Amino acid sequence: MIEPAAARPASPWAHRNFRLLFTANAADMAGTAVAPIALSFAMLDLTGSLTDLGLVVGARSLGLVVLLLVGGVLADRFRRSRVLAWSNVVNGLVQTAVAVLVGTGTGSVPTLVVLSLVAGGADAMSFPAIQGVLPQTVPRPLLQRANALNSSGRNTVQLVGLVGGAALVAFVGPAWGLALDAASCLVAAVLFSRLRLPRRERGAGSTMLADLREGWSAFTAHQWLWVTVLSFMVLMIAFSATVTVLGPAVADQTIGRAQWGWVLGAEASGVLAATLLLSRGHARTRRLWQGMVGILLPVGLIVALGIAPRLWILLVTALASGAGIGVFVVTWDTTLQANVAEEHLSRVASFDAFGSILMTPIGQAIAGPLAAAFGLAATLVGAGVLVVVAVLGALAVPAVRHLPPPRLDEGPTDPGGPGGPGGPSPSAPEPVATP
Repeated sequence: MIEPAAARPASPWAHRNFRLLFTANAADMAGTAVAPIALSFAMLDLTGSLTDLGLVVGARSLGLVVLLLVGGVLADRFRRSRVLAWSNVVNGLVQTAVAVLVGTGTGSVPTLVVLSLVAGGADAMSFPAIQGVLPQTVPRPLLQRANALNSSGRNTVQLVGLVGGAALVAFVGPAWGLALDAASCLVAAVLFSRLRLPRRERGAGSTMLADLREGWSAFTAHQWLWVTVLSFMVLMIAFSATVTVLGPAVADQTIGRAQWGWVLGAEASGVLAATLLLSRGHARTRRLWQGMVGILLPVGLIVALGIAPRLWILLVTALASGAGIGVFVVTWDTTLQANVAEEHLSRVASFDAFGSILMTPIGQAIAGPLAAAFGLAATLVGAGVLVVVAVLGALAVPAVRHLPPPRLDEGPTDPGGPGGPGGPSPSAPEPVATP
């Protein structure tokens, strides 16, 4: 049944599927917020080596990258709610095993690397599905509000989880933080399984390879998309190295583990504040270039970690960093959903994530050796410079700088992809069905 425009509710909350998705994402974030802190300090306790820490956290990113494109095809072929449910079950079981190994002191670097690879494979199934599922839960005009509300909910939980989780890890132990992540994954799996989404059938004679080629065509047809992804390939080297590897090391030497949770909490507060403001705004005022400018703000936190790791400075720069990230995330998600056809969305999102995350294990793996060779301060300042260069490079491309704001009352609006205005668009407008 197609929902008439006049009958569309004014809020995403009126839709059962959105409420379930919101709750599932919040449940998942409850553990996800704590897990990186717990794993980072567990590895520092186990071996004290930044290189070992980089290998373990990088293994999860590697598993994600290797299977990500397969995950995009599966999410566009089958019911996304089932893909999400099963991937969370696998992640829950993996995190349970990691918690037991850390808690009993029997974990080894090779074992934790293997488990991280499996967890990354589960992430590869869920990430494209979660990117494609939100447009199936609300009418098209509500996309920006739904994205902002969903992001603000996740970040509210993240804020509480980061501060409380850091205290839990500091005073009780990393194993309890990992156990919390395991439980949250299993709760999210139950909630995702209750989503009522249409079954996704493969086309006649369709193969995995053919579906992948079709997704690649949809991805490359949008110049603003692949240019931004290329930019983020560079950004992810800096972000992954600083947040998951060098940041905890600086905190151990300066402000302390519990206070590092306050810094991450301040960043989550900035994201929350930005997404709450965007949830009250109008989509036509949000443009991709604004999101790209926003993603420059994390540079302040990265540089402050290197040259002025005092708590108040880190808290202020983390708050600004989070605000910039919040602006980018909502702007990017809405731009992607408004300009790419729903039947291609998970595959396009998987190519987006593949490019953006491809450099993550590299950044995590080289962070320790670079810090050992050049020092923590020089490595962090260099990462900040890298972010600035990548963002300015993307903004120099007219397709990124001049992309019109999304028109959520119509179909995909990219003005012709790489051919410029008037060029062919791979996506046709679709009616909005009642969830």
